[in-house]
Amino acid sequence: MGRRKRSMTVNYIVFVVIGVLLIIGGIWWWVDSNPAYANQPIIVGQGLGQVQLKATTYAEVQRIVGKKFIEINGGVGEISSQNSVQKFTDLGLEYKQIGLTFGFRSFASDGIAKESLKLRSIGIGCVKRGSGCVFSGKTNKGIGLGSTLKEVREAYGDSYNPYISWRIIKPEGISLSAFEVPDRKGYGSQDADKIDGIIIFDPADLEEFR
Repeated sequence: MGRRKRSMTVNYIVFVVIGVLLIIGGIWWWVDSNPAYANQPIIVGQGLGQVQLKATTYAEVQRIVGKKFIEINGGVGEISSQNSVQKFTDLGLEYKQIGLTFGFRSFASDGIAKESLKLRSIGIGCVKRGSGCVFSGKTNKGIGLGSTLKEVREAYGDSYNPYISWRIIKPEGISLSAFEVPDRKGYGSQDADKIDGIIIFDPADLEEFR
């Protein structure tokens, strides 16, 4: 009986220790991702909080937003002109736990170290938390994840590219995509469909984000 009691006590202690370690690990993961970035204001055509397009570097994003990211290699491409062809590689830092992806582009001819690349775009996605999303930041017109297509059109007007009905793109530097709300009737995008993806980009790059 005494041996059984000691065994139960040991098992209980092990269970408690594992639980505490899991809690600490979860807190460490979240804190190291800077939870403040889950509610930063969306600055259309400019950035997210203190992270700014064409200014904040690859290394600075890690310092500001946190070290818990996944490095993404988005593939290679080229831009042709009359006199030259510029080859590039798209890179990204993905913070899955808060739904943010920071995009960068490296041109082979520039010779710029990865850590010094300037931010090119910010992707914001919906990581579910309850009935909403982890990221709760909004634009100065009150638009964010979960806003309806009707609300977006009332705030920003019609899309720059009207042929894609489920996505609204504005020359000011924002692209918003919507998903179909459950149990609705009819086909095609509708006013009640909600935004579940946002991209912030420099207005000078509009054509690439159409």
